[in-house]
Amino acid sequence: MLENGKHILMEKPLDINTKQNEELFALAKSKKLFVMEALWSRFLPSYEFIMDQLKQGVIGDVLHVTANLGFNNADVARIATKELGGGTVLDLGVYAINIVEQAFNGETPEKVLAVGHLNKNGVDYDFAASLQFKD
Repeated sequence: MLENGKHILMEKPLDINTKQNEELFALAKSKKLFVMEALWSRFLPSYEFIMDQLKQGVIGDVLHVTANLGFNNADVARIATKELGGGTVLDLGVYAINIVEQAFNGETPEKVLAVGHLNKNGVDYDFAASLQFKD
């Protein structure tokens, strides 16, 4: 799509690894085109409201965020299959990680500790993570 001059709003996962991510955004930048993962939750009125309240200082300084999301995904092909870009982190975890990063003003965490389990295909079917931010 980028090669044909089209902006992209792409379903997740946007890509599978850092190398693909860097290549995709470098190509988009070189063509002066927009590319974004279709993370629909960012545009929900409730998310926009909370982010606005944070920016205005109504809530105060964010010190801790707990975010959970889950369902039985063992038989969902797009999640359970490596060749389809599967994995709980890439499919569902992005929502929890994104709300946490938004609450911390888009900062990159300084430290990430995570644990999870892999299915028979070598794809993560659950995970838990602790993200530590500056301050």
